[in-house]
Amino acid sequence: MVSDFELKNKALQLVQRLDRVLPQPESPPARAWAAPSGAREPGVAAVVAFYGTDVARIAAAFQAVGRLLSSDPLPERLVFVEAQRSPSAAVFRWLSSCGVDYVFKAIPEGSDGLLLKTALWNVGAAACPGCEKLVFLDSDFAFDSQSWLSSVAASLGEHDVVSPAGYVRYEGEKLAPPEQESIGHAAAAGRFSGHIGMGIGMTREAYALYGGFEAFSSHDDSWIWSRILGTDRRPEAASWIPYAAGQALRRGLPLSVGSTEERAAHLPHGGFANYDASHALSYRLASRPFCEIKYDRSRPSALPEWSLRTDEAKLMKACLEKVAAGESDPAAALLSAGEELFGRIDRRHPLVAATVYCPDYAHRDPSCVLRLKSALERLCGSDFTFVCFSPVDIDGVDVVRHSPDPALDWRQQAAAAFADERVSYPKCASVAFFDLDAEIPGPFRLPRCRHRDPACSRLYSTMDCFVYFKA
Repeated sequence: MVSDFELKNKALQLVQRLDRVLPQPESPPARAWAAPSGAREPGVAAVVAFYGTDVARIAAAFQAVGRLLSSDPLPERLVFVEAQRSPSAAVFRWLSSCGVDYVFKAIPEGSDGLLLKTALWNVGAAACPGCEKLVFLDSDFAFDSQSWLSSVAASLGEHDVVSPAGYVRYEGEKLAPPEQESIGHAAAAGRFSGHIGMGIGMTREAYALYGGFEAFSSHDDSWIWSRILGTDRRPEAASWIPYAAGQALRRGLPLSVGSTEERAAHLPHGGFANYDASHALSYRLASRPFCEIKYDRSRPSALPEWSLRTDEAKLMKACLEKVAAGESDPAAALLSAGEELFGRIDRRHPLVAATVYCPDYAHRDPSCVLRLKSALERLCGSDFTFVCFSPVDIDGVDVVRHSPDPALDWRQQAAAAFADERVSYPKCASVAFFDLDAEIPGPFRLPRCRHRDPACSRLYSTMDCFVYFKA
């Protein structure tokens, strides 16, 4: 264990080194802080996860860890988990000489493109079993105040789950929103909105009740907070969680939620376009949560890998690879990847556009079916035939008599209609089910679906579409 004097010097050297290459933060930098007193916050572990070789992200993490090492008090345990393809690629191994519990994990080949942060947080939680208060932080997250940890520890003495900062902002990002209230701070006041990212504090008991974090292909923080609070109390989360989870997150968990009054910043390392595109694709492509991932969170040493048993998982991986390569339009990524994997709609592989009409749904009547049919005729770039599964006839529409269950959501109704054995689809047809709420913003076309697995859904943010293949 190095001395507090050595810790301070190491932190200041890091910040001075990075001040030459990074934009100056708006908050007081670490070099303005006093030397740490040497105090430790008993029973508290801070867990930081880092992976990847992007230079901007490495620079942001260097600056953030410099501030973290200057915290006063320091946590009883500071665990830094780094994942790289090989040990030779490790960037932060030197932290082991700075009083930090450094853990290295090798990234499996099957993990390319997946978010690893939450899995690495699980690794870090397992590395500090004696600590009853856990503070999980993004590697690019930095507090304004040197004494931030005292506030977090006090809040975790009163609540099961907390936002480590009450207010967060993005530094150095041109398109970033202004400072925002965190979700924990808002929830403590009975308002279930607010910024969800950058970190979360949990008691060990709450972490065990949660069951360890899941692994994701995008927007991990949104899922975690939606699962804790429940979407009944936070309905706007439905458009931001990484999957269209339906009933899965409605009730939330029996946990007390709070926050501190601290302020903190996300340090700059790139724009938002690719981040938003990744979320859009993950949300729109998954037929059910975690269908694309193999991950056993009961094994804290495990890392997630792609599960490519279905076409939707293959398509999701291919789309995210295009986003990582610079494609910021999710619809363009989906079409390009889909046509490369499955081919284009053509005469031998026709498209059937379908919908389900349920008279029991409020605000829906036959005019919704006609409006959808008209929009598809104007905007779909592929030839198609249109059919509606309905218990009643609708003028101007080919109807298959079918009585949908109003208790099912639209995806479940589409699956039930597709499975109706009375329907004879053209051979090798891709059958695209559109929600009657769909608002199609412009011209589009769909890739062919090669197997009977769901291939794509929600091509655009407001266009609900679910594609099946009929052999």
